[in-house]
Amino acid sequence: MNDSLEQLRDIHEPVEIGLFPFAPGWWVLLGLILIGLLVFYRLKKYRNNPRRKLKKAAFKELQRIKASYIYNKNTTLLIERISKMLRKITLSNVENTSNARLTGDEWLRYLDSISAYPIFSTGCGQIFSGDQYKKEITIDDSKLLDALEHWIEKIQ
Repeated sequence: MNDSLEQLRDIHEPVEIGLFPFAPGWWVLLGLILIGLLVFYRLKKYRNNPRRKLKKAAFKELQRIKASYIYNKNTTLLIERISKMLRKITLSNVENTSNARLTGDEWLRYLDSISAYPIFSTGCGQIFSGDQYKKEITIDDSKLLDALEHWIEKIQ
């Protein structure tokens, strides 16, 4: 019997399991975590976008102006409030606040340069070149409000 025991080989221990390469389940988990972090970062960046916040605030302001105009039908007050809103949009541009001081055709050209939808130099927004201070103002209010809505959408 001793002969047969001597013929057996020694016991070999299995190779130790290392940290790398990971099992497939760990790779999947790591991938899901990275995708989750990427989605979280993109959402945070999207929500904190200053242009998006500017557009949102401008739309809210325009909706208040529309509601007020529907209630009182005062064209002079409508033009005054829109003009103030345009100045606020210009002042919220951190890069260059000096443009809020512009007047006349320079002001209209600047407003057209902000957005990809030019309504001030050639469209119904020409009233803001100084005509808003006249006693008698004739405008197509619905056309102006719709044009301003499109203009705000296209702010760059």
